[in-house]
Amino acid sequence: MAFAATKASAFPLTLTADSGTMNLTAFYGPTNNPTITSNKIAKTTYNLKSVFACITNEIRLQGSTPPLTYSLKWDPYTGSTFLTNSAGYFFDLSGSNIAVVNIGDIASSFKGGANLTSGTESDVLNIEFRVSARPLGNTNYTTFDAFGGGTLSASLTKTNIAKMTISGKGGGFAAQKGSDDGVITGSSFSFTGTGTAGIGLLPFSIYWFNYLF
Repeated sequence: MAFAATKASAFPLTLTADSGTMNLTAFYGPTNNPTITSNKIAKTTYNLKSVFACITNEIRLQGSTPPLTYSLKWDPYTGSTFLTNSAGYFFDLSGSNIAVVNIGDIASSFKGGANLTSGTESDVLNIEFRVSARPLGNTNYTTFDAFGGGTLSASLTKTNIAKMTISGKGGGFAAQKGSDDGVITGSSFSFTGTGTAGIGLLPFSIYWFNYLF
């Protein structure tokens, strides 16, 4: 479950890294074609720059002009993702289904200090980060759908203010230039930021289990 994206995000984490390898089968061909005797996997790597190139082009195709400087934010408390900058630009990525982050399960470890003025959290989780957008010069969508195991680390620096990093590694699904199928290997992505802690200064895992799971 995710609430609608808003400009006033309580805990925006910034996408700081995203990379992997796309392994693509362009065309399988019909089962009754005796001339198909071999096939090759097309491999291409991606990184934060190439992912942003797809996202910003898709935003242009949807009628908005992204600024020269921007960052991709994800609020784990609302589930919203958006492109923004310090000048006030805002584009809802999750609402337009361009970029989505999902957490599937969490195994959590946490401890807190007296009066909830300090605390730490260290979790293991299942996480998905999916981007689907049309790159420049191509009418077909490129999809980076990375999912696998991940970690969450958080610390409460002062009352109601926390620092959090959520990262994921694994594999996933890939599509490019109308490919029939594709697999991501070696995926790695990370979100980090500082913001206002959740309801009642609960560890994120408790908030997630009770409100988002």
